[in-house]
Amino acid sequence: MAEYIRRLIERDLSAPKPQADISFIFGLGNSGGSDIASEHRTAIGEAVEADWARRTQ
Repeated sequence: MAEYIRRLIERDLSAPKPQADISFIFGLGNSGGSDIASEHRTAIGEAVEADWARRTQ
């Protein structure tokens, strides 16, 4: 049994590592038309205000 496990481990460790295809990450941040860059201060202000309201209740 120990020899069998050693062979499995050796086979798994000696197998070539798959190369990652980074093309899948393109478009992950697509907001579908939202333009947070132009409204970032408003969004941050709303988040801070909501956090403050939550903490003071």
